[in-house]
Amino acid sequence: MFTVIATLAGGRAGDAVMSDIDMRFPFDAYPKGWFQVAYSREVDPGQVVGLHYFGRRLVCYRGSSGTPYVLDAYCPHLGADIAVGGAVADDCIVCPFHGWRFDGAGSNVEIPYARTVHRTARLLAWPTVERAGAIFVWHSEASTEPEWELPKIPESEDAAFAFHAPEYARWRFRSHPQEVFENTVDIAHFATVHGVSGFGDLELETEGHRLRAIAEVTFQTPRGPVSGAVDRTVRNGARRGPTPWTWPFVHAAHRHPHRWGVRRRALHVLRTDRPADR
Repeated sequence: MFTVIATLAGGRAGDAVMSDIDMRFPFDAYPKGWFQVAYSREVDPGQVVGLHYFGRRLVCYRGSSGTPYVLDAYCPHLGADIAVGGAVADDCIVCPFHGWRFDGAGSNVEIPYARTVHRTARLLAWPTVERAGAIFVWHSEASTEPEWELPKIPESEDAAFAFHAPEYARWRFRSHPQEVFENTVDIAHFATVHGVSGFGDLELETEGHRLRAIAEVTFQTPRGPVSGAVDRTVRNGARRGPTPWTWPFVHAAHRHPHRWGVRRRALHVLRTDRPADR
């Protein structure tokens, strides 16, 4: 979980003054891409969950079909917060104030005391995808449709798959995804920060929104040093303005070679961003 820093600016004698945060993070406050907003286990069928991301109040619910939806939370009728007291009906959500019903696309489909629906009263519907025990939404300042698809994780479709997301695997810190992304190719810190005994070449592959970084490293083990690699595939948003890359979705594999009679193994980790703005 990462805290996204909004752009701050001050004024002095009528002139804009760049703050320390502006100078450190000269990027869009919320980059374009897929962001995790909830774990699947947090949204049961028929449950309504209030969220606050990207500086907006959102509501997430799971319909009778099992599909999760994420919409803006404030009803376009009189502004009631649907996340507080709202109810799920089939695959729709019902406002607790006057009972207006909205479908997963945000359209008003029923007004209980009226003969017709309100065709222009809509809730903003966020493109939503569920992957490997997590719920993601697509964010873009330009309100574009998703420009790339979240990769599927074959293992998560297996009936025997057990999703493991312990509380101690969540971190909240004051930074920007761009800064963390640069860590992917910064192999020089592996020795001083992560304690690897050595590192070698760094191989980079780029294809559209995908960046793959393979770093040769030496791991220290109880049986001595072992050569291996840190292999990261980063799914990111397109280049836009001053923001070179963003990475709300990372798949990392730590590879260890065959040694001491133990077969080759890989540890796969899915790491995501949650833009905690408050």
